[in-house]
Amino acid sequence: MSAFLCSKKHIQLIAFNYVEIMKTGNVLPIANELFKENLDSVNFRYSEVTKFKKWTSLVPNLNVLPLVELYKAILCLDYQSCEHDGWYESKAQTLLNNLIAVIVPKILKEFNLTTEDEIASLDAYTKAPWSR
Repeated sequence: MSAFLCSKKHIQLIAFNYVEIMKTGNVLPIANELFKENLDSVNFRYSEVTKFKKWTSLVPNLNVLPLVELYKAILCLDYQSCEHDGWYESKAQTLLNNLIAVIVPKILKEFNLTTEDEIASLDAYTKAPWSR
């Protein structure tokens, strides 16, 4: 597999939407947790040693994403962060899984779908960017 660092905006959009949907947490600490795991994955995959430096500010204009776009953004970050051994026990992966558990039933209901696999066939999913 390969891995890349997701953009600051991509990660912070997920964190912002997490806080909005889950009604808990603060955007910046959540974003930093997600970013750290993404960086650890890239470092592991490419035998790099880029040091983690916490973000101290948010990008401007973070907004609530349509749920299908958010779902695709989450899948991207998950895929880019899973290279290292600690991912599956990480707080970041748990945050993403918890968010998916909340939004998938809403997407299924909104689009009258029966399985999560069907989401990828939606036009809204196809048009949504993989990376922001």
